[in-house]
Amino acid sequence: MTSLHWGAMMTNELVWVFLKGILIGLLVLLLFWAVVEFSSWGIRKLKHPGAKPSGWWGKTRLVNKFPILE
Repeated sequence: MTSLHWGAMMTNELVWVFLKGILIGLLVLLLFWAVVEFSSWGIRKLKHPGAKPSGWWGKTRLVNKFPILE
């Protein structure tokens, strides 16, 4: 096995490890966001039965300020 071939294999392996790391990191962030978003919505819904999930667009805050938007 030549050193050039070995270097190419190592680079390929590093790229895959890097991509898998990014993918796993994004999935963990998505899971964390979902837990925070829906658990806070669940708590808010217990306090205010008419509450809706806020979501990243912040619709709940706008609807609370301007009820006509609902």
